[in-house]
Amino acid sequence: MAVLTSNPLIIESADASPNTITTKPLQIQTIRFIGATTAGHQAVVQDQNGKVKWDSKVLANTTDQTHFDPPLFSDGLKVPTLASGTLYIYLFGSNKL
Repeated sequence: MAVLTSNPLIIESADASPNTITTKPLQIQTIRFIGATTAGHQAVVQDQNGKVKWDSKVLANTTDQTHFDPPLFSDGLKVPTLASGTLYIYLFGSNKL
C-alpha cells in the first residue's frame, strides 16, 4: 500500500504505475530502493512530464540509496517502473503533498 501523505513517501511495487502521484513541485532529499527480489530489477522516478529524475538497477536483496545535496527539484512525481521492492522518497524540509 502506498503512503503518500507522510515524509517519506512510501511506494511499493504493487502500487507503482505510470499514473502521476502528484503534480505539485517538490524537492527530493533522499531516495531509498529496498527489497528488490531479483538482480537487475529497476526503479524509475520521473516528473509529471516524464523526465527521468532518478533511475536505479539493483542486485538482489540490496539497497540503493541516493542523497541529493542540494535537493533534487521535481515538477510533480510519478513512478512508472518499480519491478519489486519499495521506494522511500524523503522530501526536503517541510515539503508535503
